[in-house]
Amino acid sequence: MSIPLRTLQPLSLADITPEHPLQGIPEIAALVALQGTGLALAPFRIVPPDAEARFYKLNNLPAQLRDLFAEVDPNDPDEDDIEELSPEAQKLIGSHYLLDEFIDIFYDGISALPGQVRVRHPHGTGYDPDGQTATRGRPALIALKRLWADAWEFEVLMDRLEHHHTTTPDPQPVIITAAGLDDAEAGLEHQVSDHLRREVRVQTDNGYITRVIFTDQTS
Repeated sequence: MSIPLRTLQPLSLADITPEHPLQGIPEIAALVALQGTGLALAPFRIVPPDAEARFYKLNNLPAQLRDLFAEVDPNDPDEDDIEELSPEAQKLIGSHYLLDEFIDIFYDGISALPGQVRVRHPHGTGYDPDGQTATRGRPALIALKRLWADAWEFEVLMDRLEHHHTTTPDPQPVIITAAGLDDAEAGLEHQVSDHLRREVRVQTDNGYITRVIFTDQTS
């Protein structure tokens, strides 16, 4: 079954209703909860996991990646084999294209963001906690694909095989927002913790909240 294009639209925090599946991602749920509190949030767009899933599906990547790792025993992987195959898998991701329809949706969806953005996974998910900075537009699109390719880095693959006995990653949402990750002033951090009823660290861009980090999680 094909994935409808409307499910690939980058979402604002206001689009994420209480019943939305992205409420299951703690940082996204926290950012949504902070709306209307009077605290200054940077503008956010969330690329849903369906975008990554569609990219894999339309380029027949699951089958190609299965063939690439066909000789790997997921219960007892050889590190040398994984080290050799990891760059090949990343090259496979990088060599395939996104559909023009998605590119148009992506550019339109992030058009209200600042000129310099950060493309990252939510805290506690993904592989590179800080993600990548990029100029809004095509560089941000390239950063998104690089983030997807990060799923096939050697250390990430070994961790996935050790804990889940599979080479295949689950599609993840991607946050795009203002680029800054400055530590927030203590007063702002206390306000956010009070609203969420949970101890957090907060990062900002020119005083606007760009990330919430739960101190009882690692990333």
